Amino acid sequence: MVLTAPPPGRTGGEHFHPAAVSGLPEPARRWLRHAIPPGAPLPAGTDLRMHGAILLGRWRPFRARETIVPRSGFTWAARTRIAGLPVSGFDRYADGEGEMRWSLAGIVPVRSARGFDVTLSAFERMVAESVFVPGALVDADWCVGGAPGSAVYSQRWNGHPHRTRVSVRVDAGDRLAAVSLWRWGDPTGTGRYGLHRFEALLEEEVPCPVGGPGDRSDILVPRCVRAAWIGADGARQEFFRAVIDAATPVAAIPVTATATADPVADP
Repeated sequence: MVLTAPPPGRTGGEHFHPAAVSGLPEPARRWLRHAIPPGAPLPAGTDLRMHGAILLGRWRPFRARETIVPRSGFTWAARTRIAGLPVSGFDRYADGEGEMRWSLAGIVPVRSARGFDVTLSAFERMVAESVFVPGALVDADWCVGGAPGSAVYSQRWNGHPHRTRVSVRVDAGDRLAAVSLWRWGDPTGTGRYGLHRFEALLEEEVPCPVGGPGDRSDILVPRCVRAAWIGADGARQEFFRAVIDAATPVAAIPVTATATADPVADP
């Protein structure tokens, strides 16, 4: 299933002017002015190197690299081990289509999937993870959130009626503390997709250098991530914990997932 492509995202040629967010809800305005220095160039995307643990039967260490270009796509390539054997692969959204492809020792397929459910879930992941490219949300569609310190941004794909709404929570220090949304997904891994509450708790920040020689402009992005599905009883079903080791600006997502996966070392 291919969703019609969105309007072009940022090309990376713009610079941040604090007045550009003066009309946004107060929490969004505080966060963006904290995360982006005045006059800083706004890159089209961010490349993230990370390590952490993912729940696959039990918690397993992983290393990964992710490239996110809001309104265009993302590629998340990772390596872990199961029963002592290396498992590697990728989740991605590109050209209006979502895909996942994972294999054991690079040979035996573990899981591969495409289609409407995977595409919509991947699209909503891209929208939520746009917070790692703060400049992409300067001109997003924002509204006031339903809780103190919160604001909501949304995105709709052209030609598709579904609109994804992401709530952000900003702490007293103007740092991003959480993102949440009703996300299309399959929390149980049984192939039964539906709308489920999703939340990522965020802590600390890591710099993404965007300045040229002699210019130490850094955009701040979340460093620690704890992602969970929220059950009907409100309980957090945490499945992903990561620490961002480095963030760098990029202009586009990789042409192929292999280009992203190759530099990922074993955990």
